[in-house]
Amino acid sequence: MRWQVYVNKKWVDEDHSETAKKLENTRGVSDVVTFYANVVGIVRVVLVLAATLTIYLDSPASTATLLLVSTLLDWVDGPLARKYNQTTIFGAGLDWFADLLGQMLTMTWWTLLDPSVLPWQFVLMSLEIALCMVEFTMTATGRYPCRPRDGFDGDFYRVLNWMNPGAGTWTRFGTFLWLSFPVCSLGWCLHLSWRHAQLHPLTNALVLASRWGLVVPSMLYFWGELAQLCFFLSNWREQ
Repeated sequence: MRWQVYVNKKWVDEDHSETAKKLENTRGVSDVVTFYANVVGIVRVVLVLAATLTIYLDSPASTATLLLVSTLLDWVDGPLARKYNQTTIFGAGLDWFADLLGQMLTMTWWTLLDPSVLPWQFVLMSLEIALCMVEFTMTATGRYPCRPRDGFDGDFYRVLNWMNPGAGTWTRFGTFLWLSFPVCSLGWCLHLSWRHAQLHPLTNALVLASRWGLVVPSMLYFWGELAQLCFFLSNWREQ
Protein backbone atom coordinates (compact mmCIF):
# COMPACT_ATOMS: atom_id res chain seq x y z
CA MET A 1 0.00 0.00 0.00
CA ARG A 2 1.36 3.41 -1.04
CA TRP A 3 0.70 6.40 1.18
CA GLN A 4 0.95 10.12 0.67
CA VAL A 5 1.63 12.74 3.34
CA TYR A 6 1.03 16.49 3.39
CA VAL A 7 4.42 18.23 3.56
CA ASN A 8 5.22 21.87 2.80
CA LYS A 9 1.67 22.50 1.61
CA LYS A 10 1.60 19.66 -0.94
CA TRP A 11 0.95 15.92 -1.04
CA VAL A 12 4.05 13.77 -1.61
CA ASP A 13 4.78 10.04 -1.62
CA GLU A 14 5.96 8.86 1.77
CA ASP A 15 9.10 6.80 2.13
CA HIS A 16 8.07 3.11 2.24
CA SER A 17 10.35 2.28 5.15
CA GLU A 18 8.92 5.13 7.20
CA THR A 19 5.40 4.05 6.31
CA ALA A 20 6.09 0.50 7.47
CA LYS A 21 7.36 1.76 10.83
CA LYS A 22 4.31 3.96 11.34
CA LEU A 23 1.89 1.16 10.47
CA GLU A 24 3.37 -1.37 12.87
CA ASN A 25 1.07 -0.38 15.75
CA THR A 26 -1.95 0.84 13.80
CA ARG A 27 -5.38 -0.76 13.44
CA GLY A 28 -7.75 -1.06 10.50
CA VAL A 29 -11.54 -0.94 10.37
CA SER A 30 -11.78 -4.71 10.79
CA ASP A 31 -9.85 -4.42 14.08
CA VAL A 32 -12.09 -1.76 15.66
CA VAL A 33 -15.52 -2.22 14.12
CA THR A 34 -16.53 -4.76 16.78
CA PHE A 35 -15.62 -2.50 19.69
CA TYR A 36 -18.65 -2.07 21.94
CA ALA A 37 -19.05 1.64 21.25
CA ASN A 38 -18.73 1.12 17.49
CA VAL A 39 -21.37 -1.62 17.56
CA VAL A 40 -23.68 0.87 19.26
CA GLY A 41 -22.87 3.40 16.53
CA ILE A 42 -23.74 0.88 13.82
CA VAL A 43 -27.01 0.07 15.59
CA ARG A 44 -27.82 3.78 15.64
CA VAL A 45 -27.28 4.00 11.88
CA VAL A 46 -29.45 0.92 11.28
CA LEU A 47 -32.24 2.44 13.41
CA VAL A 48 -32.19 5.61 11.30
CA LEU A 49 -32.30 3.57 8.09
CA ALA A 50 -35.27 1.64 9.48
CA ALA A 51 -36.94 4.95 10.33
CA THR A 52 -36.60 5.95 6.68
CA LEU A 53 -38.67 2.91 5.73
CA THR A 54 -41.35 3.72 8.30
CA ILE A 55 -41.73 7.24 6.83
CA TYR A 56 -42.42 5.61 3.47
CA LEU A 57 -44.90 3.23 5.14
CA ASP A 58 -46.59 6.20 6.90
CA SER A 59 -46.07 4.93 10.44
CA PRO A 60 -45.33 8.11 12.44
CA ALA A 61 -45.17 6.44 15.86
CA SER A 62 -42.61 3.91 14.62
CA THR A 63 -40.53 6.63 12.94
CA ALA A 64 -40.44 8.78 16.05
CA THR A 65 -39.59 5.81 18.28
CA LEU A 66 -36.72 4.63 16.09
CA LEU A 67 -35.24 8.13 15.80
CA LEU A 68 -35.58 8.78 19.53
CA VAL A 69 -33.90 5.48 20.45
CA SER A 70 -31.06 6.24 18.03
CA THR A 71 -30.61 9.64 19.69
CA LEU A 72 -30.68 8.24 23.23
CA LEU A 73 -28.04 5.63 22.33
CA ASP A 74 -25.66 8.54 21.78
CA TRP A 75 -25.43 8.60 25.58
CA VAL A 76 -24.06 5.06 25.56
CA ASP A 77 -21.24 4.87 23.03
CA GLY A 78 -18.90 7.45 24.59
CA PRO A 79 -18.97 5.99 28.13
CA LEU A 80 -18.53 2.48 26.69
CA ALA A 81 -15.50 3.52 24.66
CA ARG A 82 -13.86 5.16 27.67
CA LYS A 83 -14.73 2.36 30.09
CA TYR A 84 -13.19 -0.37 27.93
CA ASN A 85 -10.35 1.78 26.55
CA GLN A 86 -11.79 1.51 23.03
CA THR A 87 -11.72 5.14 21.91
CA THR A 88 -10.90 5.39 18.21
CA ILE A 89 -10.98 8.04 15.50
CA PHE A 90 -13.14 5.66 13.46
CA GLY A 91 -15.61 5.52 16.36
CA ALA A 92 -15.69 9.31 16.65
CA GLY A 93 -16.49 9.59 12.94
CA LEU A 94 -19.14 6.89 13.20
CA ASP A 95 -20.73 8.70 16.14
CA TRP A 96 -20.96 12.00 14.27
CA PHE A 97 -22.22 10.21 11.15
CA ALA A 98 -25.04 8.63 13.17
CA ASP A 99 -25.83 12.04 14.73
CA LEU A 100 -26.04 13.78 11.36
CA LEU A 101 -27.97 10.94 9.74
CA GLY A 102 -30.64 11.06 12.44
CA GLN A 103 -30.90 14.86 12.33
CA MET A 104 -31.07 14.96 8.54
CA LEU A 105 -33.84 12.38 8.44
CA THR A 106 -35.82 14.18 11.16
CA MET A 107 -35.49 17.49 9.30
CA THR A 108 -36.40 15.82 6.00
CA TRP A 109 -39.49 14.27 7.58
CA TRP A 110 -40.55 17.61 9.07
CA THR A 111 -39.99 19.39 5.73
CA LEU A 112 -42.06 16.79 3.88
CA LEU A 113 -44.91 17.47 6.27
CA ASP A 114 -44.48 21.26 6.24
CA PRO A 115 -42.29 22.67 3.42
CA SER A 116 -42.39 26.16 4.96
CA VAL A 117 -39.79 25.09 7.54
CA LEU A 118 -37.16 24.36 4.86
CA PRO A 119 -35.19 27.65 5.07
CA TRP A 120 -34.45 27.56 8.79
CA GLN A 121 -34.04 23.78 8.77
CA PHE A 122 -31.34 24.26 6.13
CA VAL A 123 -29.58 26.87 8.30
CA LEU A 124 -29.65 24.64 11.40
CA MET A 125 -28.45 21.59 9.47
CA SER A 126 -25.61 23.61 7.93
CA LEU A 127 -24.50 24.64 11.43
CA GLU A 128 -24.54 21.03 12.63
CA ILE A 129 -22.55 19.80 9.62
CA ALA A 130 -19.97 22.57 9.99
CA LEU A 131 -19.47 21.86 13.69
CA CYS A 132 -19.18 18.11 13.10
CA MET A 133 -16.57 18.62 10.38
CA VAL A 134 -14.47 20.93 12.57
CA GLU A 135 -14.73 18.67 15.63
CA PHE A 136 -13.84 15.54 13.67
CA THR A 137 -10.83 17.31 12.14
CA MET A 138 -9.59 18.27 15.60
CA THR A 139 -10.20 14.73 16.88
CA ALA A 140 -8.24 13.26 13.98
CA THR A 141 -5.31 15.61 14.58
CA GLY A 142 -5.50 15.27 18.35
CA ARG A 143 -5.50 19.03 18.95
CA TYR A 144 -8.35 20.67 20.84
CA PRO A 145 -8.28 24.33 21.94
CA CYS A 146 -8.43 24.61 25.73
CA ARG A 147 -11.42 26.31 27.29
CA PRO A 148 -10.75 29.21 29.70
CA ARG A 149 -10.36 27.85 33.24
CA ASP A 150 -12.81 30.39 34.64
CA GLY A 151 -15.29 30.08 31.80
CA PHE A 152 -15.93 32.23 28.79
CA ASP A 153 -16.31 35.99 28.99
CA GLY A 154 -19.10 37.80 27.19
CA ASP A 155 -22.78 37.14 26.74
CA PHE A 156 -22.35 35.37 23.40
CA TYR A 157 -20.41 32.51 25.00
CA ARG A 158 -22.45 32.43 28.20
CA VAL A 159 -24.54 29.46 27.11
CA LEU A 160 -21.33 27.40 26.71
CA ASN A 161 -20.59 27.93 30.39
CA TRP A 162 -24.05 26.55 31.16
CA MET A 163 -23.97 23.49 28.92
CA ASN A 164 -20.45 22.52 27.87
CA PRO A 165 -17.80 23.99 30.20
CA GLY A 166 -14.95 21.76 28.98
CA ALA A 167 -13.99 19.49 26.10
CA GLY A 168 -16.04 16.31 26.40
CA THR A 169 -17.92 17.49 29.50
CA TRP A 170 -21.62 18.29 29.68
CA THR A 171 -23.66 19.67 32.54
CA ARG A 172 -27.11 18.26 33.25
CA PHE A 173 -28.59 21.43 31.86
CA GLY A 174 -26.47 21.03 28.74
CA THR A 175 -27.67 17.46 28.31
CA PHE A 176 -31.26 18.70 28.60
CA LEU A 177 -30.63 21.30 25.89
CA TRP A 178 -28.94 18.69 23.69
CA LEU A 179 -31.97 16.40 23.92
CA SER A 180 -34.56 19.17 23.57
CA PHE A 181 -34.20 19.79 19.83
CA PRO A 182 -34.68 16.19 18.59
CA VAL A 183 -37.63 15.70 20.95
CA CYS A 184 -39.15 19.03 19.90
CA SER A 185 -38.67 18.15 16.22
CA LEU A 186 -40.28 14.74 16.66
CA GLY A 187 -43.16 16.37 18.51
CA TRP A 188 -43.84 18.65 15.57
CA CYS A 189 -43.56 15.76 13.10
CA LEU A 190 -46.08 13.72 15.08
CA HIS A 191 -48.42 16.71 15.36
CA LEU A 192 -48.33 17.27 11.59
CA SER A 193 -48.75 13.55 10.89
CA TRP A 194 -51.71 13.19 13.26
CA ARG A 195 -53.36 16.60 12.82
CA HIS A 196 -56.60 15.02 11.53
CA ALA A 197 -56.57 12.09 13.96
CA GLN A 198 -58.42 11.73 17.25
CA LEU A 199 -55.67 11.22 19.84
CA HIS A 200 -55.81 10.00 23.41
CA PRO A 201 -55.70 13.05 25.73
CA LEU A 202 -52.38 11.92 27.24
CA THR A 203 -50.80 11.45 23.82
CA ASN A 204 -52.08 14.83 22.73
CA ALA A 205 -50.68 16.47 25.88
CA LEU A 206 -47.22 14.89 25.37
CA VAL A 207 -47.07 15.96 21.73
CA LEU A 208 -48.19 19.47 22.65
CA ALA A 209 -45.61 19.72 25.46
CA SER A 210 -42.76 18.51 23.25
CA ARG A 211 -43.73 20.93 20.47
CA TRP A 212 -44.00 24.14 22.45
CA GLY A 213 -42.34 23.38 25.77
CA LEU A 214 -38.95 22.70 24.16
CA VAL A 215 -38.80 25.55 21.65
CA VAL A 216 -36.73 27.87 23.87
CA PRO A 217 -34.33 25.10 25.05
CA SER A 218 -33.84 24.12 21.40
CA MET A 219 -32.93 27.72 20.53
CA LEU A 220 -30.47 27.81 23.42
CA TYR A 221 -28.91 24.56 22.18
CA PHE A 222 -28.23 26.00 18.73
CA TRP A 223 -26.95 29.21 20.30
CA GLY A 224 -24.45 27.04 22.16
CA GLU A 225 -23.56 25.15 18.97
CA LEU A 226 -22.90 28.42 17.13
CA ALA A 227 -20.80 29.75 20.02
CA GLN A 228 -18.77 26.54 20.09
CA LEU A 229 -18.16 26.68 16.34
CA CYS A 230 -17.01 30.31 16.61
CA PHE A 231 -14.67 29.38 19.48
CA PHE A 232 -13.13 26.51 17.50
CA LEU A 233 -12.67 28.57 14.34
CA SER A 234 -11.20 31.55 16.20
CA ASN A 235 -8.60 29.24 17.74
CA TRP A 236 -7.88 27.19 14.60
CA ARG A 237 -4.16 26.57 14.05
CA GLU A 238 -2.33 24.55 11.41
CA GLN A 239 1.11 24.39 9.88
